[in-house]
Amino acid sequence: MPSAPVFTILSAVVVVLYAIGIHNLIYAPKDRSCAMTYMFEYPQFAKIPLPDHVSKTFKRYNLYAYSEGHHIEAMRKMKFSGIPVLFLPGSGGSYKQARSLASVCMRKALNSRSPFHLDFFTADFNEEYSALYGGVLESQTEFVRQSIYRILELYKGKTNKPTSVVLVGHSMSGLIAKGIFNDPSFDPNLVQVILTLATPHSRPAIVFDEYTYQYYQATARTWISGRGNQLAHVTLASVGGGPMDYLVQTDSIASWEMDVHTVTTTVPTVWRSVDHLAILWCKELVLVSARALFDMVDPDTKQITSDNLLRNSILSYHFLQRNAGKQYRKSIHHPYATFLDGAEWVEPLPRQLTVTGNVDASGSDRLIKPKHVMIRLVDHPQHATLAVEAVNHKEADWVFVCQANSIVKDSRVCKNGENLSNASMFWPTTNHKRKRVVIDLISLQQQKKFSHVILRMPLNNEPVQFHIDVHANRVLKPPSMGIWLLYDKRPVVLVAETAPKALRYVVDFSEIESLWHVLHLVVKPVACSKKEHHAVAMLVVPWSNEKSFSFITETMQNPLPIRLLHVKPRVPKNTPRSIEINMAVKAEISLDPTCTYTISLEAAPGLLLSQFARSLTPCLFAYVVAILFLTLREQLQSMRQTGCCSLFHLAMSRGAKPFYILPICKILSRMFTPGDDLNSRLFLSALGIPEPGMNTMARLPVENLLYPFLLYMCAFGFVYVAGLVLMFLIVFNAKLINGVALSFVGRYFKRSITNWISPSSLSEYVVEFMIKAPPIVVALLLIVGYKSCGSLSLIIGGIYFYTVLCNMYSDYMEALLMYSMRVVTGKEKISLEGLANPGGSGQNSSSSVDGDKAVAELKEKGKEGKHRALSLSVPILKEGTASKKEEEVNSKDSERNSLSDINIYMTIFLIYVAAIVPSVPSLLTWAHNYNYDHSLSPDPTFVPFVIILMSVSSTFWIHAYPHPKLPYYRIVVDALFGLATVTLLYAPTRISFIPFIISAVMLLLCGHQWLTTLHLFIYPPSYDDRGDSENESDADSINDNHIDSSHSATDDEVADGDDEGGESGSNSDYNDDGHDAEERKVFPICLNAQPPAEEDTSDADSNVEEDEGDEEDEDEDEEDPSELIKRSLG
Repeated sequence: MPSAPVFTILSAVVVVLYAIGIHNLIYAPKDRSCAMTYMFEYPQFAKIPLPDHVSKTFKRYNLYAYSEGHHIEAMRKMKFSGIPVLFLPGSGGSYKQARSLASVCMRKALNSRSPFHLDFFTADFNEEYSALYGGVLESQTEFVRQSIYRILELYKGKTNKPTSVVLVGHSMSGLIAKGIFNDPSFDPNLVQVILTLATPHSRPAIVFDEYTYQYYQATARTWISGRGNQLAHVTLASVGGGPMDYLVQTDSIASWEMDVHTVTTTVPTVWRSVDHLAILWCKELVLVSARALFDMVDPDTKQITSDNLLRNSILSYHFLQRNAGKQYRKSIHHPYATFLDGAEWVEPLPRQLTVTGNVDASGSDRLIKPKHVMIRLVDHPQHATLAVEAVNHKEADWVFVCQANSIVKDSRVCKNGENLSNASMFWPTTNHKRKRVVIDLISLQQQKKFSHVILRMPLNNEPVQFHIDVHANRVLKPPSMGIWLLYDKRPVVLVAETAPKALRYVVDFSEIESLWHVLHLVVKPVACSKKEHHAVAMLVVPWSNEKSFSFITETMQNPLPIRLLHVKPRVPKNTPRSIEINMAVKAEISLDPTCTYTISLEAAPGLLLSQFARSLTPCLFAYVVAILFLTLREQLQSMRQTGCCSLFHLAMSRGAKPFYILPICKILSRMFTPGDDLNSRLFLSALGIPEPGMNTMARLPVENLLYPFLLYMCAFGFVYVAGLVLMFLIVFNAKLINGVALSFVGRYFKRSITNWISPSSLSEYVVEFMIKAPPIVVALLLIVGYKSCGSLSLIIGGIYFYTVLCNMYSDYMEALLMYSMRVVTGKEKISLEGLANPGGSGQNSSSSVDGDKAVAELKEKGKEGKHRALSLSVPILKEGTASKKEEEVNSKDSERNSLSDINIYMTIFLIYVAAIVPSVPSLLTWAHNYNYDHSLSPDPTFVPFVIILMSVSSTFWIHAYPHPKLPYYRIVVDALFGLATVTLLYAPTRISFIPFIISAVMLLLCGHQWLTTLHLFIYPPSYDDRGDSENESDADSINDNHIDSSHSATDDEVADGDDEGGESGSNSDYNDDGHDAEERKVFPICLNAQPPAEEDTSDADSNVEEDEGDEEDEDEDEEDPSELIKRSLG
């Protein structure tokens, strides 16, 4: 197990790597950007009047209609005759974001002279942050229901009036579109099509409050119970932005109830990744969406077709597998084909060749009639697969299979054939239009009814090319995924040089199943016969319908990132082998036949770091909070054992290591994980057992140890830095509080007040009064929290807490200055106790002066009075010991200004700040909606705010906790460990738990303070002469001290090494042991985590008697008696 400094250094390294990953994630080379949509005419939005009860209930929301140009007048007169489409903006989105899709659809209807058009409506949600604050989800959902009712009312009296509304939702509004069915009174037939863009369906991006989680649960229950009956008619499609969408990850856009789900990199003719907002105005995607909406209209009824299967096929065609024209109905491939007479039939012999038409400048390949290229089916291993790439081919039906049983001009030809064009697909390209088809020739041979594959080249004047490659299976298998992927920069060559005129290679990445499997697939040209060449490498992830591309041309040679944005789902044990093979990740490489290439793999450390940054960031905050709990636990443990509190960073190094808590969390996580069954998840949720959040991104056994450990180390580094920043702010920013108060006084107080007293003096009085009167502050904060929102009061309370910290440090520095002046003037002797607790050292001044007089008197007597001086030191020692015990009992107020209290108050303050972070979205929502409602309702932070405020104000703001003499610290320490475990177990994916867990921590500390105080008041402990300085009287404290001090003995020895000027801690002088124990009790580093040593004067008496009886030993030591008395007075 690495020591504390080693773990701290490793955590710092992880933080640096995390920062590099964030940089690589944000500033990585971007894919080709989308073209922006634009309006042909000036857009206009007309407000739709709503019923009075709806307007009063939803005064923040509005409904608008969109139109352009000369259609605006009809819209303003509320005359609508098209197909209603309602656009729902996402979190923080504007209703005006509908204009991209609405404008394209309007222009499409005008240009195509369509007999129907789409009427676009858009909801105004006041740009509320629905992704951050779930309290607005229910109100927005109900407004959408009322908007649907109102939209359908606008078509009353129309022939073929619509009976449903198409919903298009962006971001969280896609979930709202699904949530409208949560109300049993809502007619589900009013919505038949839901298209969502960048919507987190399976899980929210981040859960700041329980309202978001409850909304997800309610929506999931609705679709689980109704997908097979009342919601069976609803077509649900989801499109994600891909790698460039940092807000909504790819694994959250799909869920089991989806009919179609994909990412923009897969959508034919788009093939680009877009960010969270660009998905709304990306021209390529908007065009695809518009075509899909128009294709779903029934030509007879001029409304959305009621055929659910047809709607699903249309969406699949446009978003997944388009291989022909822009209209679905005109691109349906007839299963059979009849070949026309008079065509040219060609049967080439080479297995790799290029057939051209209208390409040669000399005109030798000019097409004068359709050309049919015949590829014979041969039973040979080299004829296993056929790959064809058609360049600039625009005909839908072009690939067939037939039996050549007709003879024309001494050649066998086909009269009829089966159409295989449906197996083709559009291929990404940078220049010409390309289509590609891969045919398994072995399976066709086994059917015994086909002899040839036919490629048809139509008659036209444009250049057309067929690149043909008949080959054996070219499947490359990379080496096993090992640790070398993390650091080895040497490429692993899969193919040194590809076969001449080869068109296709496949790389099998079946072992890639997790997020840390990251590579670069590098394809580089070796030799080319032409200057211009074009190759494409494509990664296919079957379970998420995800594809990514990389182009290799004369101007670009980018490697293909091999990574997963969606972890492979669990496969049942009885899954057939064929399905498992089809689920494997693979890379398909389409080469230019005029070049040969080398194919290799390289490690991608930068891409790996960006993967970690993308995956770990949402869960990082929960680990930060858990580390703060463990740090507080270690400080209370130190208080329990030594009577003082450890430094923040020292407590982190000792008590916040992950080697015990993470294995416990993983075991518990396995116990409470319900698996992939949705019913089991809902069952556990109904029992009140939330789903553990540790395994949402990491499911393999290796990752179960890797991810939490990396998260913990990264969070450890952040907490370490946060402690340093807080120390800096306390030391150097103490004047900031006075400056803020001065500005407040000068702005809000009348001149009549400032004429009597200066603003600076008044601000000091106000700050001092607030610090001395916490009950008034608490009352004001409760009023503010009730009238506005709990988050605002929580933040104001944090500022007040920071003021208390700065005031404590100022008092400490003032006391330290006074102590230093007494030392300089000779009224005080310097000691570690005085440095750590200067406020309590003034009571020792008289004893120090008396000690100096006694020392001077002894020095005058010289060597002859040595034995008399030794006998004199005994009563002085006894008097000093009694004075120290009396001081310990009666000087509690002066101890409050020691660094020991500041150390633990720093930890409590950071925990308090951690409670503020999840409440910030509530504050933003309250401020955003302040003009409509002065108080936030519902307020997810109010209950935690009240608990935290009352607990902190009754303990830390009045300097009542911690006290070294309180019993039952062991219970508090164990409870903190349990709460830290709960935080790591459930809070990584549900930050909403954190305020309630922190409330439990604060309530625990408050209860410990007041309940134990009440217990001691009712049952006062009995102390003997030597036992009143112990922290606890129970017997197990001695054992705990021995156990807990064993693991940090090395750190203590290092810290204590030079405290006594290099002398050993086991000095035999009779007063050093007792004095050193008192120093360790007060010195802020808590030098030695051992029980305070008892002062036994009987040992001192025996030592004196021994010294008197042994003249020779005393002469050899030559010990100056004055130094002996000085140490006894300390």
